[in-house]
Amino acid sequence: MASVRKKDRSPYYTACFKDEQGVPQFRSTKTTNKKDALRIADEWEDAWRKKVTTHQAKEVLNNILERIGSGPIRSMTLNQLFDAWLSEKHLEVAVGTYDQYLGVVKSARQHLGSAAEKDVTDVTRGDLIAARDSLSKATSESAANKLVDHLRMAFKYAVDNEFLDRSPAVKLNHVVIPDGSKNDRRGLMLTEVRRILPLASILWHGLIMVGLYTGQRLGDVVRLTWGKLEKCADGEGDSYMIIAVR
Repeated sequence: MASVRKKDRSPYYTACFKDEQGVPQFRSTKTTNKKDALRIADEWEDAWRKKVTTHQAKEVLNNILERIGSGPIRSMTLNQLFDAWLSEKHLEVAVGTYDQYLGVVKSARQHLGSAAEKDVTDVTRGDLIAARDSLSKATSESAANKLVDHLRMAFKYAVDNEFLDRSPAVKLNHVVIPDGSKNDRRGLMLTEVRRILPLASILWHGLIMVGLYTGQRLGDVVRLTWGKLEKCADGEGDSYMIIAVR
């Protein structure tokens, strides 16, 4: 028999029932009225036991919500969640940070596979673990851990916007980075730069030299514009072009 309960930090009652296979299901009723919530739980249990699809089950819930005077439940796929989250972050973070978000989301879509087309309410911690482990094997443990961090942010956005009551990424852990695999970064030695330059194209030759003389990262060098260049003069009046990051 269906029942309802309240979760921490949510004003809505959660419907608790079993599907046609006897597997417990927990779905937000999107209502704060216990009587209405019980009614929703009973009708939703009946719908699930008739082996309806998730989409059909949502239609059942929306019909009930309409009858009791509540708005329809909003839904989106995981891919749509990524798009919405990136859209919000576009003007909130620096260009370099946003580019990093784009790269991580691209990897997430690839390694999530068909799970990326699931409704966000149907995405499980297991789906996210599978994507994390797939990326770890394909690239590195560090890349997998970066994916975990960004999934947590994306699902927090879903919770904040009431697409979810609880994020499946809350208890998604980082993978262990084996000892000896953490390499300290260092700048190239001048002898190494001299070996690279003859092999570089004209474009890369310029990028390497700008990075060498300014100490900027490759991403910053690529995004340099004429507006970030300033002229200076030496004591004899000869002018030089130097990089000024503003």
